[in-house]
Amino acid sequence: MNSVIAGYIDERIKSGAIFGRPSWLELFVRRNGTDFAGVEAYEDMGEPKMCYQNATLLACLERADATYVEGFVVNPEIPMLIHHAWVEIDGQGFDPTIPDARNRLYYGVRFTTKTVRAQVKKNGVYGLLDTGWGLNMDLMESMDPGLREAGEQVDDEILKVRQAFMQLQAQHANGPDLSAL
Repeated sequence: MNSVIAGYIDERIKSGAIFGRPSWLELFVRRNGTDFAGVEAYEDMGEPKMCYQNATLLACLERADATYVEGFVVNPEIPMLIHHAWVEIDGQGFDPTIPDARNRLYYGVRFTTKTVRAQVKKNGVYGLLDTGWGLNMDLMESMDPGLREAGEQVDDEILKVRQAFMQLQAQHANGPDLSAL
């Protein structure tokens, strides 16, 4: 599916490579995630700004039928990717943190309860993909063994574009030729 939010993620991947920052988080989510249409606010809202905790507690302690999802949310009025977590219950996405979830776009990766429990215990924080001390590359590469190679391919493609841009910039370094005026 070629969704609006997938396009935002693709642009973030490209811009990260242009500026010399690998966009591993975005690349992992794009390669392994899916669009979540029609996400609704969960009936029992958790703490504001605590999405990883809210989704973890819901999936691991409160609802045996809930699947933890981590990825990105976008408010279409302010098209900026925000790293976020929510849950899926019976194929329906529910956000226990954002009250107006229905007005947002979601794209994320599903994680088993076993993985969520193990990662939270191992890292000592809620949230699986970014621990607060850096990206959880071990988890991402264990789930997507081709991630590193895919990131290098993106970097190679962007490097070519960057080099072409730098050549154009060098050709016009002295500004336009105004002598004919």
